[in-house]
Amino acid sequence: MTGGVCWKRSLDATKIRNYLIKNGYKVVNNIRDADVVVLITCAFLNQKAEESHRLVKKYLKRGVELVVAGCLPAVEKDKLREYFDGPTIETKNLSEDIERIFPPTRIRFDELHDSNILFEDLVEGHSLLDSLKKKIEWLEVVEKKILSIKDCILKSIFGENSPIYKFSKKQYHVRVAWGCTGNCSYCTIKKSTGSFRSKPIDVCINEFRMGLEKGYKNFILDATDVGAYGIDINSSFPELLKKLTSFNGDYYISIRELNAKWVVRYVEELIEILKKNKILLFDIAIQSASPRILKLMKRPTDIEKLREALMKIREVKADFFLTCEFIVGFPTETEEEFMQSLDFIRDIGFDGGQIYEFSCRPGTEAENIEPKIPRKEILRRIRIAKKYLKSCGYKSVHLPNQGILVFRKKI
Repeated sequence: MTGGVCWKRSLDATKIRNYLIKNGYKVVNNIRDADVVVLITCAFLNQKAEESHRLVKKYLKRGVELVVAGCLPAVEKDKLREYFDGPTIETKNLSEDIERIFPPTRIRFDELHDSNILFEDLVEGHSLLDSLKKKIEWLEVVEKKILSIKDCILKSIFGENSPIYKFSKKQYHVRVAWGCTGNCSYCTIKKSTGSFRSKPIDVCINEFRMGLEKGYKNFILDATDVGAYGIDINSSFPELLKKLTSFNGDYYISIRELNAKWVVRYVEELIEILKKNKILLFDIAIQSASPRILKLMKRPTDIEKLREALMKIREVKADFFLTCEFIVGFPTETEEEFMQSLDFIRDIGFDGGQIYEFSCRPGTEAENIEPKIPRKEILRRIRIAKKYLKSCGYKSVHLPNQGILVFRKKI
């Protein structure tokens, strides 16, 4: 089971599922039928970690035999151990931990292919659907009709060539790396996932080819630090993209969580790749437009060099999605520095993005940076951001339980 986790942990969940099935376990959709529950957790933000803790306690109350996996066991180990003394699986030790708890009888974890389909696309919500299909033979026809209507509506609203319409299609994920190269002062991702490791380029290409052969058109490149691809194996992110975009056919690739420094480093090569019309989306992790705050965050990107790189990209290729990620309320951030980030969003003309409320995560350097911005002030700035973005032609929605403001351009 997944507790509102990211795509990368969802892919882990799929591989765990495949490993268990290959080794003779039966995976069930209903917790009442389970002997053991493996819960994949998230600890990216305070809200996510709290949700994960609630889920662990919820299943403990049900009396099930529980295995806690994902990022929580590494990021909030001490807090988890206050009430849970059962087995855990850390993301950075996934292969070793899963085999310790569920010893292989037929195939080892590392002998399995990496997963390309999200866990929730395979499992969650299917038990009710399957039981209804047994009772109503024509339900599958109805289901296909509903999906067809949905497809027609999206196509009519956004257009067949719209990034929004294309991104709504069934997705095939190619995970190209694990871990992270950075040491951002606010982040726990490296603590939970370990050091950076690129997947061999021929393996990435083969996975991509398999997706094409299965009829997929919407591809997502997954990694915590996707732009760092290749730095440890004598390759590079542009080399990978050049190979992936060399296939013939009607497909498109979205790049998620692309650290701004790689945009600056590779801008000229990225522009040439974009001209092939195979890239649907770049999601750029920027976090702040204030040089002072970026320095405190330990993100070395020169914001003016990034501005120049993004404007070059926009001039050459305007008809694809360019989205961004920012943080509001990093310790010591002034309102003027916060407004610099909003102005940057406006100036570049991003198609959408996310603004995260700062989360003070345990064990990070940011935990010791003072003064902290009170939550009340962060929420006030979120309201300012919503009003500002509206004046710039964006729709936005604040999800306080997730600590995020999501926005996109109005159609």
